[in-house]
Amino acid sequence: FASAAITDDSCWRSCQHSQRHSLSFAVGSGDNISHKKTKSMLQERKPVMSALNTENDAEEDSPLQYIRSLFNGKRVRGPISMVSPEDQDLDTYDGDVARAIRSNDVPKLRDLLEQGRSFGGCNRNGETQLHLACRRGNTETVEFLINDARIPTDSTDCMGRTVLHDCCWRPQPNLELMDLLVRTVSPELLIAEDIRGHTCFDYCRRSDFAEWTTFLRKYSNQIVLRARIVGMLQAPSEADLTNLKLQESSTNYTAET
Repeated sequence: FASAAITDDSCWRSCQHSQRHSLSFAVGSGDNISHKKTKSMLQERKPVMSALNTENDAEEDSPLQYIRSLFNGKRVRGPISMVSPEDQDLDTYDGDVARAIRSNDVPKLRDLLEQGRSFGGCNRNGETQLHLACRRGNTETVEFLINDARIPTDSTDCMGRTVLHDCCWRPQPNLELMDLLVRTVSPELLIAEDIRGHTCFDYCRRSDFAEWTTFLRKYSNQIVLRARIVGMLQAPSEADLTNLKLQESSTNYTAET
């Protein structure tokens, strides 16, 4: 599987069944996999075997190779639970909100929120409004949806793709958006595989590998500390937690010259 620089949006979003996957992954290294179940798990299935091309892992500047090295080779296989969108999910997916997101109209979104309009639910492909915003790549809109509309960041669409998959699928690296997401989402999402076994970094263009890896190196300490907090790695000390708070309060990402 070469880097998935997909240009056909209909191809990217097509799926045979209208299913939404809750974020419930199998975390492990090699064949030793322990399942972490969420409350929303309704149906189990076997973890998907990775279909990743080994060229991605083998390349020296591969962001996937680097992020896995931070997690001691752990992989997040899944999702291992599936649920079809219910009528209430489809009913609460507001078309006016979606249109404002597509036009990156934050004032309109704020007005809709004040009116009590719904920012929840999903479409028939299991995509939330946050998926749409991340695919559009507008950081201000995504920040509003996370901080003001309080849309959960751990939802997956019908193909098991997270908001990070949408972010990495952009034609050019959107490091400002990834900066926001890295500070917000669970670190598990950085290595989470969709139902075809592809992580978010498998959707990066190979020509952008070095830029993505440089970004991850800049945030490596913060990523590791967050992984330790959620139990992916050894628990952090009090000094580590203080350091993390200082890092998260620092300025946004800027590329080094």
